[in-house]
Amino acid sequence: APEPGVRLDWQAEGMRIRSVLFEVLPRQRLAWSLATLGGTGALRWTLEPLPGGGTRVTLEEWWNGITARILRGTLRRTLTRGRTAWLEALANRVEKAAKDPPPEGTP
Repeated sequence: APEPGVRLDWQAEGMRIRSVLFEVLPRQRLAWSLATLGGTGALRWTLEPLPGGGTRVTLEEWWNGITARILRGTLRRTLTRGRTAWLEALANRVEKAAKDPPPEGTP
C-alpha cells in the first residue's frame, strides 16, 4: 500500500509533474503534492460511503505560482479534462468489479 513520503514523477497533458504522497487513509483519502515548472499545488481524493450503498468521490485541487496565474484558463481546461478522465476510469473500474467481483479474501 502507498505511504506518505512516496515520490511520484509523472506527466499530464505534456506537463512533467513531481508529486509526493502526504495523506494516505486507505479507502478514505489520498492526497499528494504537485510541482511543475513555475507552480506548486496539491490534489486530494476523498471517498465517502453513502447511505444505501454507493460512494461519493470528492476531488480537491489547488495550485499556486506564476504558471498557475498566467495560464489559469488553459490549466483549468487541462485539469478538467484530466479529472473527468480519471473519474470515468474509476467509475468503469468500479462497475466492472461489481459485475465480476474479485475472489474472496482479496483486499
